[in-house]
Amino acid sequence: MVMGVVGALCIIAVGLVLLLACLRYRSLCTRFINWLLSDREEKAVLTRLKGHYNANGYLVRLRRISTYFKVQEEANLGENVEGCPQLSRAVSCESVSSDTSIAATDLVEPNVSGYLCIGIDYDSECGDLVVSVIEAKDLICKDFTSSADGLLDTFVTVYLLPTRTTDMQTRTYRSSRSPSYKEKFLFGLEVTDFCRSSLMFHVYSARREANTLLGEAHLHLADVPTRQPITTWLTLVHSNAKEDSLGEILFSLSYLPTAERLTVVIVKARNLKFANQIGDPYVKVYLLRNGKKVHKKRTQMKKNEPCPIFNEAMIFSVPNNLLQSLEVRVTVGEGDTGVVVGHVIVGCQATGKALSHWTQMLTALRKPIAMWHQLLQPIPRTHHHHHQ
Repeated sequence: MVMGVVGALCIIAVGLVLLLACLRYRSLCTRFINWLLSDREEKAVLTRLKGHYNANGYLVRLRRISTYFKVQEEANLGENVEGCPQLSRAVSCESVSSDTSIAATDLVEPNVSGYLCIGIDYDSECGDLVVSVIEAKDLICKDFTSSADGLLDTFVTVYLLPTRTTDMQTRTYRSSRSPSYKEKFLFGLEVTDFCRSSLMFHVYSARREANTLLGEAHLHLADVPTRQPITTWLTLVHSNAKEDSLGEILFSLSYLPTAERLTVVIVKARNLKFANQIGDPYVKVYLLRNGKKVHKKRTQMKKNEPCPIFNEAMIFSVPNNLLQSLEVRVTVGEGDTGVVVGHVIVGCQATGKALSHWTQMLTALRKPIAMWHQLLQPIPRTHHHHHQ
């Protein structure tokens, strides 16, 4: 009899402890229940979003141990992460059905001389960095008149910075504005030096008189994931165009087909060019369909931050059959006045890196694809609207 009473009291005590724990960690329990009730593919996304992107754009997951968080970085290269804000949902804005004032065709990059497709494959155990120069397209040379048929003879040089102990060069590809190089180069690079290094690509036009630099592209290796080989497009610009830069923004795209959900994670921006020396940036994300704005969401505003970190997720409901007709416009604004710093539009109608980002998302469903993008301003046109 006594044992029965003791057992009942123990059960009641355990129940009370569990009830208090649920009340104390209510949000955590809610997320756990939602995760249990979701299907397998949704579990992957819900688990993946419980973290934040660190300074290099790698997704960092957070695990709760007692009342503390333990940070685990999803990258081969570890680094100290200070201040780990959890990935949060962006502020929702009202749906809109007006025509967009900015189209992908309006965002023409100034001083662009073409695009270069490269591949990166790093073996951290051996310290081998394999750089592939795959192809280029839409090459332009403004400094001289090309041949009668408008074609160019070009080659690419690759430099590993800051050491620059070895310079690599492709063969010359004849008579093409969209050459296919398909060459690989091997650099020795220790793990400890990886994040401090970068790659510089120069595309030259080969002429009898002298070789002419068409454009260059710079890639920070700290921005490159190392778990598997990657292929990406780089924008070639004239060297004198850097000071005109409006800044860059890092965001990821992922699509979950079973839930028909498009997720845009605004990670961070850098080197933003404000009207004054300092500004209070925020980001708006528009979902465009056939040139019309159908949804928009925005991040929180960051005070006096030229290199703000947002880590905010924006989730849109997008049916599978509409993916080919959609575009995503990312707009960086400044302060309460709504002054626009610059835009990026990704989608099937985009070109260069913006198109590459969208197509990589479509081919790697359920997996977030993160890329840096240069902010652009639209070409001035007659009767252009000033609203966003």
